[in-house]
Amino acid sequence: ETLLAAFFKLAIQAEKKWHRLNGYKRINEMLNNVTFIDGISEHEVDKIKQDKNYAA
Repeated sequence: ETLLAAFFKLAIQAEKKWHRLNGYKRINEMLNNVTFIDGISEHEVDKIKQDKNYAA
């Protein structure tokens, strides 16, 4: 019991330093080997470039 209590306290302290994952909605893309450039998928980067060229 003492060991369990110590482990619990250690886990509670460690939890305070954990960071929430951002971009969890994009895990599926990552698992499908989509390349990301500065946090933007390669497909979105291509679309942005096309939009800029089309606007010019």
